[in-house]
Amino acid sequence: ITPEFLIDIGQQMIDQLKATNPDILVDVSFTKSVSSGSLETSTGINHHESSTSFSGYIEGELVKIGDILQIGEFWGWRDLDFNAKQLVSKLSQKFSWAENITTIKSGVYPVVLMPDALSTVLDFVFWSQFW
Repeated sequence: ITPEFLIDIGQQMIDQLKATNPDILVDVSFTKSVSSGSLETSTGINHHESSTSFSGYIEGELVKIGDILQIGEFWGWRDLDFNAKQLVSKLSQKFSWAENITTIKSGVYPVVLMPDALSTVLDFVFWSQFW
């Protein structure tokens, strides 16, 4: 994969999202990771393994009437079997869901955290006492 290839895909993704709303600020990033490992034993076993993976992230930011909305989509792959247009479509759909700005009344509301978010909050609470 060449940098030119990634730049071309990134520009297509930016153009596709901005076609839905030209006011969205768009950021696209790609990461390539190459890893390898070896295992050798005293009995003569010798194993070497390497892999390459790619990941990408697209994020949009929309500023409207004092509100800032940031939405992102992430994906990772080991082969280049991904659909950039579908990823942008998901992000575009999220922006369309957020088009209507509403007001809420002040008060106490229940908060439900997904397991990943709860884990992050608990990690912060635990580790912040050591700072």
